[in-house]
Amino acid sequence: METRFEFIPDKIEEKNGCVYVWRHGTGWPVAPDDVEAFIAHMSIWLPLNCKQFSRDQYEALCLENNVIPEPDEQLGGYRDSYGDFGMSHYHTDPKNRQIGIANTLHQGRYFGLKLERKRQVGPISEAFIQIGPKPKIKREGQLWEPCKCGREPVYMPLHLCDKCWPKEVSQ
Repeated sequence: METRFEFIPDKIEEKNGCVYVWRHGTGWPVAPDDVEAFIAHMSIWLPLNCKQFSRDQYEALCLENNVIPEPDEQLGGYRDSYGDFGMSHYHTDPKNRQIGIANTLHQGRYFGLKLERKRQVGPISEAFIQIGPKPKIKREGQLWEPCKCGREPVYMPLHLCDKCWPKEVSQ
């Protein structure tokens, strides 16, 4: 049996023709005739925020919230990486509420996708093992700064002196 989250305000106060719905120190400015709809919306949005969704969870939540799911390949832009859908304008203006929910769902799937990819990588795979001879590195540019052994000068790009420069990588 699934239990629904309920957004319960700490207090509701009227100020300057606007109603502020307070919860955990945040006062959300809401139109006086929209308080109940705002509370219902927040009861839907808050449990979705900052979550990671599998593809199946994402599609089910999109269906439940009347959102068109996006293919995984289209996720990952600025919206999904840095978007802050907890900002007031996604919730206090009724026209933006669906956008806030949709973007929160897309972002949650992107976070889930990142977690899945991280789990797939696991230990270092053979793709990262170098096969063949080590590449030769050309010694360039002399700098008068100390090497790790304390001698000067050092050479670019390894920032090592003549004595510490690895012979097997020299050209």
